[in-house]
Amino acid sequence: YRATTLRLMDKVEDCLSDFKACLDLTAENEHYSLIHWLYTSYCELGRYKEAQECLSLIKDDVVPPQMDYGYSMCVKLYKGLVKPEEFIDEEKMAKVVLPRENRVQLEENTMLYGLYWYWMVHGNEEEAKKAIKRLLEIAYPGAFGYSKGLPIAKKLGLSVFSISISNPLLQRTLVSILPQKAQRKLNQESFFLHCWLPLFL
Repeated sequence: YRATTLRLMDKVEDCLSDFKACLDLTAENEHYSLIHWLYTSYCELGRYKEAQECLSLIKDDVVPPQMDYGYSMCVKLYKGLVKPEEFIDEEKMAKVVLPRENRVQLEENTMLYGLYWYWMVHGNEEEAKKAIKRLLEIAYPGAFGYSKGLPIAKKLGLSVFSISISNPLLQRTLVSILPQKAQRKLNQESFFLHCWLPLFL
């Protein structure tokens, strides 16, 4: 928990030793999330060689727990075991992720953040930007990938305040923080709200 907290607070260098320590304290099939965060942390620091090296800390055939679908797919993408065009398959995801409301959306937030770094490592900034744009569109409030994607979006010049609220999850979040007059607008078809929503997430 401390490692993740440090990561979300942009104390990237400080979180590395904690994630590494967690590798020794957990079962191998629980390492996908740790490898994902190590990899993206090294990438954020510009230490791409170390990012690549950390992928060897988990074998290709380790079966992840169901709750780590997104993390495991990210690691497979980084390793080259999954092609980017085959990476996100919502129909398949609906069948294999945890049977929870909005679970596909949550996993996709993780995966799109990972896809951003995949494309950055491979020098394709345009595709990386597309990944962040898509992340904003399917925003899952509180998801780690979404939280880390917001400052990237700002750096890329993307508007994080023009957020589609067509998905029920964001509607419920907005209903809890907006006055009644604004809430009524949530029922309008194809309505886009311009607000400081990220400050509440």
